[in-house]
Amino acid sequence: MKSRKKPVRRPKKPIRWRHVVLLVTLICLFAGGWCWYVRQPAWAAHEALRLGADDDAEQLLEAAGKRWPQQASWKADVEFLRARLARHRGKIREMHEHLLAARDAGYDLEKLKREQTLAKAQLGEMRGAERDLATLLNDPRGDEQEICNAFIQGYLQIQQFEAARQLLTSWAGDFPEDPRPLFLRGTVQMNIELWKEAEADFRKALTIDPKHFQSAYHLASVLLTQKYPDRAMEYFRIAAQDKTLKLTALAGQGHCYRLLGKPEKARVLLEKILEDEPNDVTASFELAKLDMDNGDYQKARVRLEPIVAADSRHTDARQQLAVVLRVQGEEAKAQEHFLAVKEINEQLANASDLAERITMDASSADTRLQIAKIYLQYGSRREGLMWLRSNLTIAPEHPASLRELEEYYRVRYREEPGNDRFLELAEEYQRRQNVPLQNTP
Repeated sequence: MKSRKKPVRRPKKPIRWRHVVLLVTLICLFAGGWCWYVRQPAWAAHEALRLGADDDAEQLLEAAGKRWPQQASWKADVEFLRARLARHRGKIREMHEHLLAARDAGYDLEKLKREQTLAKAQLGEMRGAERDLATLLNDPRGDEQEICNAFIQGYLQIQQFEAARQLLTSWAGDFPEDPRPLFLRGTVQMNIELWKEAEADFRKALTIDPKHFQSAYHLASVLLTQKYPDRAMEYFRIAAQDKTLKLTALAGQGHCYRLLGKPEKARVLLEKILEDEPNDVTASFELAKLDMDNGDYQKARVRLEPIVAADSRHTDARQQLAVVLRVQGEEAKAQEHFLAVKEINEQLANASDLAERITMDASSADTRLQIAKIYLQYGSRREGLMWLRSNLTIAPEHPASLRELEEYYRVRYREEPGNDRFLELAEEYQRRQNVPLQNTP
């Protein structure tokens, strides 16, 4: 018998661990790179929102929506950031829609509740929101700036300037690299006519960020108020670099040139504004004053009459138009405007007197409503709205204030039918009166 050969065993190839490690590393790098690519826009959007760069955040969220897969947890994050952007822009209905989408995708319910509290604060509904302020600040969860900004906007809405100043001082101390609290505190100082303090805050904000154009514009305005047109000019030029401030900053420069005795330079600048924006009120008014300085009263009249027709509460324009009409021998028309200006000024002075005597409790609700109505009829709508909102802080269900707010927003919606936010707010204040919703605004 032939003997069987034993099978030859081939030696096993050694595992090449270097190749395994390399492969695993490549897989991890690919996965990490893909994750970074997908999630980076949302991370950047969160940071942009924190810094108040809402336009940048909007673009980043558009990119995030295109890159992110429809995985629930990831979608929830994007929807929440979209809700925050909508809140920043005052689009409360849109904010609620995104918050609901975030909730349905599994977002943290406590964070959603906190965002709704910030929305209430931002709208000036401080009675409920203020109770949560200490809790939010004790456990900010990385949202310190969001919390401060929302509550400060609310305090400004209801004219609680001292509370706003205190919160802004804390914000500025905790985040010394952020120009926003200094800018906002500067605007508060302007409201209470602390011009030197406002100037200091705007200068500090510009030291932190030389391109904080809002601070530059407000600093120029403060310097102009203090009768330093030469210094104001420098900051109007800086502010004009921002596309949203360009026209008003150029008009400010034109005003400075007129005060500095350089009417031709002022005219060139102001006429340039009207080439881009023919209906710019500030430029037209400044040119009318230049025309009056030159004795060209008819030209000034042509500029002033449309301004007064569009806004009968523009007392400066009405006063100048009255002067023009008197020079042209139309005494009756001139007197009509002089008397109107006098009545407006008297009514606003009365509102200021009433404001000095009010208390911080519900007993002042009727007086606050009276002040609000004066401003809505004779002064600034913004001032009137602030007084109405402040009334709801001390008397949340004050019927007359709720009716006035509903009517205010219905008027605004008729003026701007495309702005659904006005209709939304009108319906909200109508609901709070327990009145069935109307079919039409």
